[in-house]
Amino acid sequence: MGNKKKTKDLQSKAIRYELYCGLENDLKLFAQIILIYEIKIKNICSLTELSKIHPKSAIYFKKNIQAYLATATIDQIMGNKEFKKKGKTTLIFTDSKYQFHSFLRHIRNSFCHGLIKKDNGEIIIEDKIKRKGLTCKGYINYTDFIEFAKILILEYENYANNK
Repeated sequence: MGNKKKTKDLQSKAIRYELYCGLENDLKLFAQIILIYEIKIKNICSLTELSKIHPKSAIYFKKNIQAYLATATIDQIMGNKEFKKKGKTTLIFTDSKYQFHSFLRHIRNSFCHGLIKKDNGEIIIEDKIKRKGLTCKGYINYTDFIEFAKILILEYENYANNK
């Protein structure tokens, strides 16, 4: 009898994993990041601007995430034109005058449109424009993103409480 219950629990866990794109345990964190983006960050363009109010987030982003990001055209993201990978690049996206802002916007869009998922220690991200195609594709290390998100949330809450 115990094995049947264990099997059913595993099946139930697998279904929940699939239903929530592997992010079941991180839904609150993603909701917080989206709200922070919408309330505060979408009006902050540069990393320099962010570092004035959220310095730890800016430093963590610069040290642990930025090296994995690169810009590309829609044709390159979709594979219609060659993209020459630079260094550690794992995530490419369009519109990157302000990389920090673009990164969070694509995270937001990917989550809100159900195109994001967690797999093998990575957060796989896609974003697209209906008529044009993909505007973001790739992955970022799960642990690095979660740590960055926690720092950003903490700084945002501290900033709001000390206004």
